[in-house]
Amino acid sequence: DHRDLHLSIRRQRQMCIRDRDDEISLDDILNDDEEDEDEDKDQEEDEELAESAEENADEEDKEQAEEYVRCRKDPIYFIKKYGKIRHPTKGLLGFELWDFQEDTLQSFLDNSYNIILKARQLGISTLCAAYAGWMANFFKNKEIFILAMKRDTATNLVDKIRVFLEEVPPWLKSDVLIDNRQSMELANGSKIKAGATG
Repeated sequence: DHRDLHLSIRRQRQMCIRDRDDEISLDDILNDDEEDEDEDKDQEEDEELAESAEENADEEDKEQAEEYVRCRKDPIYFIKKYGKIRHPTKGLLGFELWDFQEDTLQSFLDNSYNIILKARQLGISTLCAAYAGWMANFFKNKEIFILAMKRDTATNLVDKIRVFLEEVPPWLKSDVLIDNRQSMELANGSKIKAGATG
């Protein structure tokens, strides 16, 4: 074993030095053995710590993998737990969904086409941005087009998606390869583009 060889060489050196000095005592030999035992204990502790770190890393990786799967399956959970929105006066806030917003998300999942009759300032545009961010992040090669009467309105929605994705933990998100004012492209091949209809 490598440690035994190292200790044997060390003892031989110490014995050679002591032989030259002609001063070998029982205390010297006992102290040498105690030092070797301390080194053995330190080595064992290092190995135990390394094993514990590996187990924790494996456990952390497993937890992250389970969380990734849960977030991929459930946009409501993902948005509630990791979603951030920019408030005009309060800065970044967690995205707390109202019941009607959760119902709207479920409708997005259940139906290919959705028409929403709504009033202003209900957070539906922000909800759509979060849903688009979830879809682009977790699914490969999605092409998401944001269309509005004015390009600035569509660009504003792309910005909301950008803010949403920036705040997702690194282990949970796909890297952004291209990021400009009107479009984004993720490492998984998903693209988000803004356009004007009028």
